[in-house]
This record gives sequence, structure tokens and C-alpha cells, in this order.
Amino acid sequence: MSQVALKKMGADFTMTMPMEIVDCLHLQEGQKLDIRRENGQVILTPVPTNYQETMQAHQRMVDKYRSTFQRLADA
Repeated sequence: MSQVALKKMGADFTMTMPMEIVDCLHLQEGQKLDIRRENGQVILTPVPTNYQETMQAHQRMVDKYRSTFQRLADA
């Protein structure tokens, strides 16, 4: 287990992550992490690097076929 310190940066706080964790999880600079609170703990979960691309493709598909989806829902 490693300990990290929080640092104030504007209105937010930042922390550094030990390199052993970065390497173990194959994280990359700039990669996003989901953060949530669960049972008094902070849970960080790596967001896959292609997540944004996947969500954008999903949104384009939903926009394109919105009326079709609505007709299916109404049936």
C-alpha cells in the first residue's frame, strides 16, 4: 500500500500516483479515471482509452435512428 498527499490546485485537489500502480494498471498519461465513493472508500477505475470514441459513435447512431427507436418503443 502506498500513501499519497493531496495538493490544492485552484478549486480542485490533485494527487500523484505511484509509478508501480501506473505500470501495473497499464495507465497512460492523460487517461481518464472514474472516481466514486463506496463504503467510506475512494474507488478509482480506469476509463478505457477508446471510451470517448465509443460514446461518440453511440451518440451519432442514436441521433441518426432516433425516430426509428421511438417507433419501436411505441409499438
